[in-house]
Amino acid sequence: MELASTTDSKLLDVLAELRRREPIFHRPEFGTTGADFASMVDDDFWEVGASGRRYTRKYVLEVLETRARTPEEDLWETTDFRCQELAIDLYLLTYTLRQGERITRRTTIWRRVAADCPPRDRANASESHAMAQRYPSGGVGDAIVLV
Repeated sequence: MELASTTDSKLLDVLAELRRREPIFHRPEFGTTGADFASMVDDDFWEVGASGRRYTRKYVLEVLETRARTPEEDLWETTDFRCQELAIDLYLLTYTLRQGERITRRTTIWRRVAADCPPRDRANASESHAMAQRYPSGGVGDAIVLV
């Protein structure tokens, strides 16, 4: 699958929702506590940093809780957003992040789930498909989490 150079018009609402969330964990309106951060990510979440190093979900959540206790202003600019649907309710978001002189291309994968879906069920593909049937994308009663 090749990276889309533009976002399909049927995904513009999804793109708008995800743009509001990026960079992930830097939007206080989506939460500032450990529980808030944990609710934003799938149980199987892991991250690759700009250095190429892989970080576990547990490590990322611990760092976020520490940072939340002593917040610092982080100046950044995001541009060049693109959203691509990978599967039913599974989206690839790419964008450019500028932090001072540092410019990086970023990518995140997001899954739409029922808001009351237990985290352990989020990664189950058949359950995800069933939820897609019960909670159409963008419908009331759904949420989006970082995979």
